[in-house]
Amino acid sequence: MWFHMLRLLIVDDEQIVLDSMKFIIEKYTDKARIVGTAKSGREAIEKSLDLKPDVIFMDIRMPGLHGIEAIRELKGINHQTAFVIVSAYEYFDYAKEAIQLGVFDYLLKPIKKEQVLDILERLDIYFKNRHNEIRKQIELREKINKLIPYLKEQFLYTQIMMGRTFQDLSFYEEIFNMKLRRGFVLIASLLAPEENSKVEKMKQSLIRQRFYDVFTAELLREIPCLLGPKTLDRIIAYIPVKEESDPYVVRNTSIELVDKVLNRMVDINLGKVRVGIGGVYAIEDLTTSYEEANIAASITGEDQIIHYQDLPSSFKKAGISHRLIIHRFLGSILSRDEKSAQDSLDEWFTWLANHYADDLDTVKSYCIELYMHIIRLGKDGEPNGLPFEQQDMMRLMKMESLDDIKVKLSEDLKRFFHQQKEREDKELSGMMAEAVRFIKENYTDEEIALDVVAKKVNMSYHYFSKFFKESIGKTFVDYLTELRIKKAMELLQLPNQSIKEVCYLVGYRDPNYFSKIFKKTTGLTPSEYKDKMKG
Repeated sequence: MWFHMLRLLIVDDEQIVLDSMKFIIEKYTDKARIVGTAKSGREAIEKSLDLKPDVIFMDIRMPGLHGIEAIRELKGINHQTAFVIVSAYEYFDYAKEAIQLGVFDYLLKPIKKEQVLDILERLDIYFKNRHNEIRKQIELREKINKLIPYLKEQFLYTQIMMGRTFQDLSFYEEIFNMKLRRGFVLIASLLAPEENSKVEKMKQSLIRQRFYDVFTAELLREIPCLLGPKTLDRIIAYIPVKEESDPYVVRNTSIELVDKVLNRMVDINLGKVRVGIGGVYAIEDLTTSYEEANIAASITGEDQIIHYQDLPSSFKKAGISHRLIIHRFLGSILSRDEKSAQDSLDEWFTWLANHYADDLDTVKSYCIELYMHIIRLGKDGEPNGLPFEQQDMMRLMKMESLDDIKVKLSEDLKRFFHQQKEREDKELSGMMAEAVRFIKENYTDEEIALDVVAKKVNMSYHYFSKFFKESIGKTFVDYLTELRIKKAMELLQLPNQSIKEVCYLVGYRDPNYFSKIFKKTTGLTPSEYKDKMKG
């Protein structure tokens, strides 16, 4: 609701004008009140600083600093102020110049009551609308601010737990007001004693809640970051860093950061806290940093802060996560990277051998799980077709050694990639045949272009351009040009076809450009070629 009465400053060097404006406003309207008057531009500037008027009625011609100069300076001081210029008719050209400065309106002398009241009515509506717009913006910002913590939680959860990289990352960077493309994960947990009674459980639950509130508040006080979904047993945070940051420097500053946060919590009796910190990675590999932080946080000992990179290699190898390796392996399949997939498979099998060398049934169980992961991908349409069949799993179940199982997994993987390549080559070959057929049928259309053909075969034009050149041996433009010029050479041999007509018939609309392309391709101009064919 708009209850604000407009605050007016009247600026004119003629006392009769000031008196006239004052009389009209005080007698005929309750939408505005005069908070001050001035007789020069300089005085107007000085008074506006103290009075902060909503509207200034400004005379154009005054001694000293005239009205236009005063408006320019006042706009720099407070761009929210609205200006109404007052001018005699003979100075109307000055008024037009002032209007270019963005003034609200103008009044011509002598001042008329109806004009003043009409402008004040429109000013009241203008400020009312602006007030409502500001109020709506504030309400929207309040709603967004309430949603942002939830969005941050969901963003981090999706990125870490599901390995999904957001294509619209710049949108989230703008919403969260931080760069997200590179950073590290830290995991903080409270080492609480076992609860034996309901009272103790309730007490520990409250302590964990207090731990979460205090730790996250102190962390956010030190650095902008994303916090994972709220849990009572641990805190997950993603700390973005500059893309050019040295990982070694970040490792040290991250430890100092956590140390500072924990030092602020020493007076709060929460128990022992352990924080694991992962390495710096691009956000696409954030799961790796999360797994490293998880491993570091699970190390027992007296250290409160443990950085994964500071762990002995034996700890790292023993702590490799089964889920992380599977994540890498499936990611390699989706990206069609056979070498990376084979490396991940080898790493995964090493993990199996280290943990279950004497338990062949468990190894086979994990292998079946791996097969099922990939089959589910096939069903979801990511890789085309199913890479493994039921008989593959049956053969695996009959094997009696780790080495045989490893060899079979490797061979199945190679077969899968071979099948995928054959399938993709066949599919792309069919698509390219369709593209060539479409070009031959439509090359005379001046609108035909690479993106039109790419859309026809349902490819991105970037990928289509690359694959077209690899398949045909020349670029799309070169192929289209050769097709058109070849047809033009046939038509130019006909006695009743002019060069201009041939130009249009093969898809060009500019005869000069056609002649230039023709000569570049054949070494002759269309006229020279036509004469040569006659001779």
